[in-house]
Order: sequence, then structure tokens, then C-alpha cells
Amino acid sequence: MNPSPQVRPARPWLLSILTLGVLALAAPPAARADILAEVYCDGICGDPLLLGLKNNLIAAAIAHGAGAVTWVEGANPGSMAADLTAGNYNQVFVWDITATPGLTNAADQAALDAWYANSRSAVIDGRSYGQYFQGGNGFEDDYISNVVKNFLDNNGGLWVGTDHEPTWTNNGNDYLNALGFNPVINDIQLTDLSLNGANPYMSPTALSAPGLSWNWSGGQVPVGLQPNGLVMQPLAWVNGGMIPMISTRLPEPATGLLLIGIVCGMARRRRDVAVR
Repeated sequence: MNPSPQVRPARPWLLSILTLGVLALAAPPAARADILAEVYCDGICGDPLLLGLKNNLIAAAIAHGAGAVTWVEGANPGSMAADLTAGNYNQVFVWDITATPGLTNAADQAALDAWYANSRSAVIDGRSYGQYFQGGNGFEDDYISNVVKNFLDNNGGLWVGTDHEPTWTNNGNDYLNALGFNPVINDIQLTDLSLNGANPYMSPTALSAPGLSWNWSGGQVPVGLQPNGLVMQPLAWVNGGMIPMISTRLPEPATGLLLIGIVCGMARRRRDVAVR
């Protein structure tokens, strides 16, 4: 009778790597889930409608446990760089609600680029003035709530909201260009908005196309492969699904799962070699 096959015990280094992979999945993110909102509103700062935007964002943060909201109304050159240095944020919202250009500088753009690092989620909204004018209609609230939730679940994120080019995109496009995204372009009428039901940002709360269409103008947002190598997917279109008005991105799956798969495969192979 052949002797019983001997199975060598797992190597300590295998257990160590596997443990690190599990910890990478279980550990909380290094940054807190706090939210920074930089509001470029020269000429209309203090408008009561801005309070609606602020309250919607705070309500979404509370609903999903996304931490505190820092609302910087009247951001100017240097605000973004100073605020990112002073705080530890998981989400950044950029509201470009002004015709005044030049409200960001090179330090702001570099700071946001370093914070984003092509590793976070993203939403670019070319019809974001709909939220400004339609605050409290419910559907706009649900949309921002979905953004906050998806950011929270996917390594944080950056939301950039503008209106149509060239008047209402100056500061938002400065950031998009600095981060390697294509800019918001054109002046599009929002008469037949439709939604991409397969987009992850359609949940957890179902969105309404009529609720996000406010029958004014907006800007065409970038989709597809961007200069920075990231790919933006459409969430909302107009003109029969031809012109994108909101685009989104979620980062690649966490490397922790890939690491565990690789380690488990290595362990199985070594075990098979050891058993004769």
C-alpha cells in the first residue's frame, strides 16, 4: 500500500500576502468620507437658490452616512488648493454658476489633479443649472443623492457641474482640462432628455428623465476615452440619445480581490505539486 500523500503546510509568506489582501478589502479608506463643495458663483453668491443646492447635498450626505459637508460659496483663486490642504475629503463637488472666468488658478488645478489622481469616481454634468432652478423638485435631489452614494461606495469622487459653453463653463472647464478630461462644449436645448438605464448612477433611487429636464439650455459633456486614459459613460442624453448631457465613471475593481485570487491560485498550484 502506498503511503499517505504528504501535504506541505502553507508557507508563511502565502498567509501573509493573503492576510494583506483581506485587510485591503476590509480596511476603511485613508480619507474620511467628508465632502467639499467649491461654489463659483461670482455675481449671484448669496442667492437663496444656492441654499437649495447646499441643503440637497447635506441631506444626501446624511442619508448615506457620507460625513460632513464643507460648502465654500464664492470660491475664488486659491480656494480649492487651500481647502484641500486644510481638510481630508473623499468627495469634491465643483459648481460653476457664474459667467466670470479665471476663478481658479494653477495651484487649484494642480491640487485637484493630485487629489483625484485618476483613481476616483467622476460625474460631469452639463445641465447642472437644472438643480439650481429646480431645487426641491425631488428628482434633482434623488440624482445628487445617487451621486453621493456611488462616490461613497467607489473610492470617493469628483462632480463637476456647468451649463452651456462659452458663457457658463469657464471655471469647470479649467478643472476638466487640467485633469485630462475633454471640456464641456456647445449650447444644447434640453427638450427631450433621456436616461441610460444601465448606468450605475441610476440607483439606489430610480431617476426620472422628465424630472432632470428643465427645458432650457445646457452643455454637451465628454464621453468615451479621455486624454487622461479614463472612460466616461453617458447617464443622460438629448436629441434622441445623440448628445450626452451627464457622463459618469466608476473606478476599476479593487485590487484586493485580484490579489486574493492570485494568492489562492498560487497556493492551489503548490498544493497540487506537493500531493503525489
